[in-house]
Amino acid sequence: MASRVTKISVVSKLNQLADVVCSCIAASEQLQTTAFIVQEVAKDHLKDSKADILLIDPDMLAEFLPQVPKECKWVQSTWAGVELVMNRLNQDQRVPSWTFTRYAGPFGPLMTQYVLTQVLARERFVVRYHEDQAAKRWRPGGLPAHRYRSLADLTLCILGVGEIGRVVASTLLGLGSSVRGVVRSIPHDGVKGLCYFTTDDMAEAMHHSDYIINLMPSTPLTRGIINRDLLTRAHCAEATFINAGRGDIVENDSDWCDFLDQGLLKHAILDVFRTEPLPEASPLWTHPSVTITPHVAATSFPEDVAGAFVRNLERYATDPSTVTPQVSFPDMY
Repeated sequence: MASRVTKISVVSKLNQLADVVCSCIAASEQLQTTAFIVQEVAKDHLKDSKADILLIDPDMLAEFLPQVPKECKWVQSTWAGVELVMNRLNQDQRVPSWTFTRYAGPFGPLMTQYVLTQVLARERFVVRYHEDQAAKRWRPGGLPAHRYRSLADLTLCILGVGEIGRVVASTLLGLGSSVRGVVRSIPHDGVKGLCYFTTDDMAEAMHHSDYIINLMPSTPLTRGIINRDLLTRAHCAEATFINAGRGDIVENDSDWCDFLDQGLLKHAILDVFRTEPLPEASPLWTHPSVTITPHVAATSFPEDVAGAFVRNLERYATDPSTVTPQVSFPDMY
C-alpha cells in the first residue's frame, strides 16, 4: 500500500469534512509513511473520482450506489444508520465487492445524555415548572402532585443493547436504576447487572417498565415490531416510550397517537419518524402526550466523523480486513 497513492473521496453534507480528514491524517504518526490524496467530490461525480476509499453520507450513497468507482475497496459511512443503503442493495439484488463500515463514533455517551435528559425532565417536572414560572406560580416540590421519582426508583427497558445500548444501560445501572435489555441473543460478555431478554420475550421485558427506550437499528426483523398486539401483551400502560432508534419500528407515525389514545402507553418521546421531516399535518405535533425532537439524539459532527475514519484508516493501512464496525450484508446491519 505504501508504494502507491491511495485516493480518498469525501461526499458529505458535513461542513468541511474533507479538510478535517486531511488534518487528522497529518496528525497521525501511523500514516506518515503512506501517501493519500483526499478530495471532496460532488455526489453526481462519484464514478469519475476513481477513489480507493469512500467516506460518504449514506443517503447519498443509496442515491448514487451504481456510481461507486470500480476501484473502491472500502466505504465508510458518516452515520450509524445504514438502512437506506441496505434497502437499495436489497432492491437492486446486489452484494458489493467493497467492505462497508458504519460510523460508531461517540453515540453511546450522546444517546445516554439524550435519554437522561428526557427521563429527568419528566420525573423532575421541568415543563410544569417552566409553566409555573411563566404564571408566577409557586408550588413546592413536597406537594403530592409534584412528588418526583429518583432514577433509583425507575425500571427502564432498553430495546437493542448493541454498542450504543451497552453504554446507556451501564450508565443507568450505575445511577441505581433497574434496567432490562432486549437483544436477539443473550451475549456471553453482557453488561453486568443488566437483565437480558431475547426479542421473543420482548413483551415480558416491557411489562411494568417505567420507560421503554428503543435503540434498535432498522432491519427486516425490527420494522413494525412495535404494534398494538405487543403493547397489549406487555401491559405497559404507565410507561413512557422513548424512540431514539429508528422510526420504522411502527407501521405508521400516527400509530403512536393510537397507542396513547387506547391507553397502551402513557407518553411517547419521539426523535425519529418514518417520514422526516415530520409533516406539519401530522397529529403527533399537537398530541398532548407526545414530545417531539427533530432527530437530534446523537448527531454526527465533522471532527468526530473524521477522527473515527482516520482511526479506521490506520487499521486499513496495516490490514484492510480490520476496519470496524463492518456491516453484514446478509444481516442488513
